[in-house]
Amino acid sequence: GAIGLGLTWAVLLRPDQGLLAAAVVPAMVWVGWRLAGSAGWGYRLGPAVVASGIMAGALGLWGVRNWRVFHVVQPLAPHDANDPGEEVAHGFMRWYRTWGVGFPSTVRVYWTYDGSMVWMEDLPARAFDGPWQRAETKTILERYNEEQASTPAVDAAWARLAEERVRAHPVMYYVGLPVARELNMWFRPRVELLKVPLEWWRVRVRPRAAMVAFVFAAVNGVYLLLGLEEWKRWRRRDALVWSMVGFCVLRCALLLTLDNSEPRYTLECFPVVILFAGMAVGGWTRPGWWRSGWWRSGREAGSSLRAE
Repeated sequence: GAIGLGLTWAVLLRPDQGLLAAAVVPAMVWVGWRLAGSAGWGYRLGPAVVASGIMAGALGLWGVRNWRVFHVVQPLAPHDANDPGEEVAHGFMRWYRTWGVGFPSTVRVYWTYDGSMVWMEDLPARAFDGPWQRAETKTILERYNEEQASTPAVDAAWARLAEERVRAHPVMYYVGLPVARELNMWFRPRVELLKVPLEWWRVRVRPRAAMVAFVFAAVNGVYLLLGLEEWKRWRRRDALVWSMVGFCVLRCALLLTLDNSEPRYTLECFPVVILFAGMAVGGWTRPGWWRSGWWRSGREAGSSLRAE
């Protein structure tokens, strides 16, 4: 019951936290099946069924409310967080996905669109396939900036431009850019609330702020490396561990579908990362820990090559 209430609260807080239930409920089924022995089906599957029922009941009530108020079957917030009947700039979003990677573009273009001016100077070179496409993009932006609001005509123009770019670079659109956006979300330093420029790597512009960002980037990388190393060497990979790792995997798959890169979207995974990193640091007190890390395989490979 407590697990069901916790999962329900998580989903109502953020609809994408349904991934947590998708990882936890199967783990509950597995644990019940393994530990119940010769007990009946009810005893084995009871906890998972109760947790799922609590969650389904709460979402069902929310869906009934949305049907009565908005006349739509919608137990969770929609993908674009739009109200029923509200227009969504799908054409612009698809065009943005043909080149958007980093957080600066999210701030200056993606968040700014449909309410404020968007400038050609904020678009990187990869947003154009040539001078002709640069001119077409400039024309569409000028039409948009006249009203600073998305209109059906402007969005249709973005959609046509996006279709051209997707046809020209399908692998980059469907594979390369989604992976690049996710890597940016994982490895960008966590400095959104600090007075650090969006281009944090430009040391000559603001040296002190850049050094602070590099420190945070290093800390972020150390957490990830330690967590990965401990996961590789940990032997007690029980259902709880698999469910938490499964949640991270599911969230990574979800992030591949996003239009824009925001580092905060990976924060839900960091409790798991920090847990494994802490276990790795705690393991340094174990006898022989130096001989069991990733560096061991590197030394052994070097020794075998020298022997040959």
